[in-house]
Amino acid sequence: ERLAAGATLPLAQPARHYAIVDLVSWRSDETLRGLAEEVLAARPPEVRRFLRLTSVAERLCASLAEELTGQVGGQRVLESLAAENTFVVGLGPGRKWYRYHTLLRQTLRHRLAVEAPNEVAGLHVRAALWLAENGQPLAGLRHAAQAQDWQLMGRLLVTRALPLSLSAERSALALALSRIPPDQLATTPELAVAAATRTFLDNRLAEIEPHLALARELTPSTDPVVSAGSQVGQLLLATAVARTHGDSKQLVEVTTRALQVLEATGATLPAARAYRAIALSNRGTGQLWEGRLSGAEHTLRAGLAEAGPAAVDAGRVNLLSHLALSAAICGRLTTAHGLATNAIDIVEERGWAP
Repeated sequence: ERLAAGATLPLAQPARHYAIVDLVSWRSDETLRGLAEEVLAARPPEVRRFLRLTSVAERLCASLAEELTGQVGGQRVLESLAAENTFVVGLGPGRKWYRYHTLLRQTLRHRLAVEAPNEVAGLHVRAALWLAENGQPLAGLRHAAQAQDWQLMGRLLVTRALPLSLSAERSALALALSRIPPDQLATTPELAVAAATRTFLDNRLAEIEPHLALARELTPSTDPVVSAGSQVGQLLLATAVARTHGDSKQLVEVTTRALQVLEATGATLPAARAYRAIALSNRGTGQLWEGRLSGAEHTLRAGLAEAGPAAVDAGRVNLLSHLALSAAICGRLTTAHGLATNAIDIVEERGWAP
């Protein structure tokens, strides 16, 4: 009211703007929820259904929307919604991905829970599988947790997500795995591997082996890909124990077995390349500790070739560091300096220096 009376003041208009923003923030939930309801009311039934079913996802593309709704034309619907109102926003220059405003998404998810409660878990499972199969295993794990499908979480971990424990997403992986109830961690080999992964990410390395022993005792999955992923995951987590004890012989043995399993599965295991990079990194480390410099360098360089595309940055640090050490031992100091500098650069870029 005072700003309206003093409209000639130089700062009256921007001050009025901020006052309105504060007022809307104060009443944001009620105001925006009412606007979201208006947006829904104006849409045809088939569009409202599309919005409800896709509201389980934080971000959407046409293919994911079609997977969740079972109908084609997802891109057309998303583009139309984004053009008609500000509650649906296109992301990035190509507008391939979209997101719903938080209040709209909350409204839609509430309606979905009320109108079709039996569909919610199934939608999260479909989202989990689609995201995992399309290069987003961490998002897949989150949706599996939303569905409370703990066995699916175990399968996604060993076939796709476990290498993230050596990436910049290791903290996010730990958070996702923390949602698995304790009483579920001893039900399948994959969930026992999840328990071992949690202890690894928490740096409680002395507690890894009991979980791995349990994983070995439980009945393997009948799915050969899941079984292979579980076996490789167990072997590579065992390398953390071997390194803690300085057991170079054990380090070489378990990584050799892991590489043999990976060779047998070929391209059928989605995380095969990342697993191979981790196995080669640890095998080369063990060879170097044993003084087998030539073999170690060959193994470490093979691992480095796999690690870049696999985005296992902690593995790259290990590979570069041990290659630098080998080069220094052999008197190639300029090479050693370059490799060590590259390792330090990764550490600093990721904020891992502490």
